[in-house]
Amino acid sequence: MNLVVEHDGRTYSWTDGAWIDHGRQLRAPGAIRGHLNAKLFSEFWKLRPGEYVSDPFARRDMFRDLQDRFGASTGQLARFGFLDEVIDRDPVAALTAFYDSTPIPAARTFTNCPRLRDRFFETSAARPFPLAVRVIGKGPFGRCDLEAFLSRHGMKLSRGAERANALVIGREAWRHAEVDACVDDAEGTVLQVYSQEMLISVLAGQPDPFCTWPYLERMRDLYAFRAGHPGLEYVSKGWTGWVTGYSGAAIPAWSANETLRGQVDCSPLTVMGYRVGASGVDTMTRRSILRAALSAPIPSVGGADYMEQWGTPASGTRLRRIAEQLVSNVATHRNRISHAVAVEDWQGDLRWLKETFYRGVYAFNWPQA
Repeated sequence: MNLVVEHDGRTYSWTDGAWIDHGRQLRAPGAIRGHLNAKLFSEFWKLRPGEYVSDPFARRDMFRDLQDRFGASTGQLARFGFLDEVIDRDPVAALTAFYDSTPIPAARTFTNCPRLRDRFFETSAARPFPLAVRVIGKGPFGRCDLEAFLSRHGMKLSRGAERANALVIGREAWRHAEVDACVDDAEGTVLQVYSQEMLISVLAGQPDPFCTWPYLERMRDLYAFRAGHPGLEYVSKGWTGWVTGYSGAAIPAWSANETLRGQVDCSPLTVMGYRVGASGVDTMTRRSILRAALSAPIPSVGGADYMEQWGTPASGTRLRRIAEQLVSNVATHRNRISHAVAVEDWQGDLRWLKETFYRGVYAFNWPQA
């Protein structure tokens, strides 16, 4: 990189791995190198070179210079426009550093102001949200105010011992024990954790991060909402499953016997809470479980050979194996009148999987029911 910085009336340039004083043609003293680096970073923050340097070799050299020679931090590199490069190395650290160090504008919007929120939803109907919601804490809305708003717009509230599949955390007045109890209660099922602002934006028709695909894009969305929010920060640091929206940290390792066909008595989907038919879970919950099974680690069922068939998260092998499991269920039960609703659910989920994840992405032959 050929870089020039002004400091205390003198001009310095970065040449051959060192800062050079133009007037004296000497290396800059160590006492001011930190100041020169800081000014360089200040200029880079304005220029964001990673956003306009498209040549991959130039990007690589600039990235290495900033990281190795100037000691730029993960957050600085991300803010300079090299977020993708940093994410390739450590997505969680990169997204945390980037969003936590980026100033958040303080402005009133419908996501944090009761007046603007109510005015917005006077003319725009809230998008249906089928999960049972539990609200803890307050901020930016009071707890009672938010619960009343959700009730007015048809949301199902979870109180007492009733299980919640969506947890909404305020910015303050919540206890760690409350959050831990909700995660424990939802073990093995869907649990999607929202900030108040995040839920209001979803109800307003904005994309739900838990429905975002591919997985890395979901991480970007969730870490953007997480930045500066104590509740989401606590959840993300204490529970690795928060990005998947599936509470399965304590799933038991089943020891079902494999049959001659390589199947087991209980599939990973069943262990994760996937249920169809009249006694099953609702459509959104089923598909949240399927999404989690596709994009994240799944419980170990049976032997290693059987689990190898399921492939790795977010792979074509994993998607095909999930589809094959549903097709097998349809083939087994399609002629049973008592399973008519279940078969309809399986077929509907197969169509959803194909349209959402398979079409235009993978080339393997889609299993036919």
